[in-house]
Order: sequence, then structure tokens, then C-alpha cells
Amino acid sequence: MDTVHSKYSLLGHQTPEFLVYLNDLPRNDFNSVFTSLQGFHDNFKDSIGDEFGQCFVFGVPGCFYGRFFPSNSLHFVHSSCIIHWISQDNKGNIYMSKSNPQSILDAYFKQFAE
Repeated sequence: MDTVHSKYSLLGHQTPEFLVYLNDLPRNDFNSVFTSLQGFHDNFKDSIGDEFGQCFVFGVPGCFYGRFFPSNSLHFVHSSCIIHWISQDNKGNIYMSKSNPQSILDAYFKQFAE
């Protein structure tokens, strides 16, 4: 979103609206994600200002191996499916960093290789 905003700003345009679909298995709970969204939106708007377009977020339950959306309906897709593999072992973090113990890095790599 930062990159899109930067490119639009360089062209003298307002940042477009974002429509974000988060998908996960139906048995998982989106409540914690949705609870954090207002803070995310507020922080992003504070950093960018009034040029920030609206951001709409939806949760879409379903299997990762099937289709979620109609053909030609998405402009950009990012998959971060690795985060559900080991994040519970990584003290709730959904990322790896230099401060992670080697065991966490090894676990992510092992899962990726599988």
C-alpha cells in the first residue's frame, strides 16, 4: 500500500481505494484480525494523511486449493500462506527477523521445503 501510494503521489493522483480479501480455512477465526484493522487503518492514515483512499477488508473462508474469486476480478494478489504454518511457535509473530532464534528459522525452512 505504501508503494502504490508513493507511485500515485509521484503522478499527482490520490491513492486509490483498496479492497483487501483475506482468506483462511472456514474453521479459523478472523476475529483477532478484524479487531486489529481499525488500528491499522488509523496508523496508515496518520502516516499518509488525507491522500489515503479507503481500505475495505473482507474475510473469505475456503480451501487454499480452490478458487475464491471470479476470473479477472483481482488487480494484485499477494500470498503469505507461510504465516499460518509456524506463527504459533514464533510467539504470535507472523514474520521472521534477525532476532528470531535459529530454531524458528529452521522450522520455517523445513516447512517450506516440505
